[in-house]
Amino acid sequence: GEPSPGEEPPPPLFEDDPGFDESPSFGGGEGPEAAPAPMGSPSDDTGVPVEGATLYESALGQFHRGEYDIAGEAFSLYIAKYPDTMFEAPSIYYLGECKFKLRKYTAAVEQFRRYLMKYPDGNEAPMALLRLGMCFTRLEDTASARKAFKQVLRRFPQTPAAEAAKRELENML
Repeated sequence: GEPSPGEEPPPPLFEDDPGFDESPSFGGGEGPEAAPAPMGSPSDDTGVPVEGATLYESALGQFHRGEYDIAGEAFSLYIAKYPDTMFEAPSIYYLGECKFKLRKYTAAVEQFRRYLMKYPDGNEAPMALLRLGMCFTRLEDTASARKAFKQVLRRFPQTPAAEAAKRELENML
């Protein structure tokens, strides 16, 4: 359960992040711009050039083959080159997953936080919040882990992530 060499535990999540207070929503405006469009929904114009879609699909393939270093680099490149496009949200999430799989928990925390701040109601939000708690558990920040798991239960109660968060909390007793 030790952080990787050279990694320092991240600062506490809930004190300094305005989006992670105990209020029921993560802020944001109202109207159509407030929530991102569902990922993968059909659209005449995805806003993603062919090269971007190819990069994303390639990164996803690398991830599923367990090539987490290479996939992480590809997701990072996608995020840098194609911000605010339809595959940005899952790219940030999967970049966090790559870091998690590589046991780079502090780096994973950064990506899951980034995802949750920008896409609080995105498709991957329940799992991002669950993974955040799992990172904190591995970094031995029990208080932050417990808060993240409780927030999964409160914000996304009818999801597989909530079931997993419940198990994680039970294991902490």
